[in-house]
Amino acid sequence: AGSPKFNESYADVKFSDVTPGDSANHSQAVLWAASNGIAKGYSGTVNKFAGYSTLVRQDAAAFLARTLQANLIK
Repeated sequence: AGSPKFNESYADVKFSDVTPGDSANHSQAVLWAASNGIAKGYSGTVNKFAGYSTLVRQDAAAFLARTLQANLIK
């Protein structure tokens, strides 16, 4: 296990509720997932990750499907 090496300051995806360097909100993992097309966030007036919202089955399935499609599991 472990974490992928990822420099948050180079993330091409930004969420209004994820601040780079904020370990309480797992910003490195969230921005890595977004940069790899796994996490898309919720769009509207502002793009949000909404990490404190309830994760429903369809969201979990989308994360898993996108991870498999990106060939990130070995």
